[in-house]
Amino acid sequence: MILTDEILQEAFDFRKAELWNLLDNADLFAFRLSDGEIGYCVVLGYNENQYTLNLYRGRKGLTSYFKTFVDDDAYYAYQDFINMYDQHFLSCNFVQAAGLKEQTKRRIRSYAKKNGRSICRDKGWPDFTTVKPGRMLIGLHNEEDVSDMTEALRVANWVARLLETTDYAAVGFNDCNDYPDREGGLPVPFFEPDGQGGYTLGTTILPACLPMEYVAPEYKNAILANQVARLPEKEEWMLKLIHLSLLESDEMDNSGSFVTMLVGFSRNSEVPFSIMSKCCWIEQPTEILNSVARQFITKGYRPPCIFVSDDHTYHLLKDFCDKCCIALDKVEEIEELDELADFTFNNLG
Repeated sequence: MILTDEILQEAFDFRKAELWNLLDNADLFAFRLSDGEIGYCVVLGYNENQYTLNLYRGRKGLTSYFKTFVDDDAYYAYQDFINMYDQHFLSCNFVQAAGLKEQTKRRIRSYAKKNGRSICRDKGWPDFTTVKPGRMLIGLHNEEDVSDMTEALRVANWVARLLETTDYAAVGFNDCNDYPDREGGLPVPFFEPDGQGGYTLGTTILPACLPMEYVAPEYKNAILANQVARLPEKEEWMLKLIHLSLLESDEMDNSGSFVTMLVGFSRNSEVPFSIMSKCCWIEQPTEILNSVARQFITKGYRPPCIFVSDDHTYHLLKDFCDKCCIALDKVEEIEELDELADFTFNNLG
């Protein structure tokens, strides 16, 4: 993990400024990053459960922020987490000392002692996290992320100083406290570097959420595909891709990927089954498909058809089913699968 004196200075200033007393998570503001991209910032801490600054980079990052808001018609509990699964942001979160590794604490203590800074007793230690779709990486591990997070903290500290003398609405925040929505169009404060260490205040209109992207891998394991294709047909399957909030840890890079599984039923059985992936399914989707193929081989048959009811499962399985000579049928709803997904998340997620 990279911790520069510069990012620690801005983090200590941010903790001292307590911007969360003035803004909540509906008060988005934007700024121009040094490479020209737009960064979108959200401050969390109004309810005192956490003290955090999140940075969403560009329209793609902003789209993941939009997904944190659950649709009103979301029925199953696990769908709340699905909306969080595709997040892509950098975070500076303030925690108790016990929440950090000893090496990180030594680095922060060293900075504080050298610069005469005090560490707040309540959630005073900056903890940096990189969140990517399907994965959580502890710390900042490349120069671009460190630079972006440093700039975000610097802008947030500028906002805190500005709000000491300027009315909240005059800065450009929405005094109706409306949350941004996926349609875009909401004006938010925009800070452009002035070349002298400060910022020029303006506004920018939030863009709409980008269209949904699906993981649709080409299945290239010809050996397994041919083995499955030669199996006799027996009974139809129903499958649904679900994600859990459990993390499968990777000690090598100090990261974790969220556990993913396919749950389902065979047409003639009420006993559910699951096929789990221990890899980040977005980065290595073939792993879970290989597990499905091995499941068929172990059972000694392939289903003539697999029924699904959602786009994520459909796109994951499409090429796999084509290569394995299995029909794939997307239907409007499979109630027992939705109930199984909800039950699995509530009990394992």
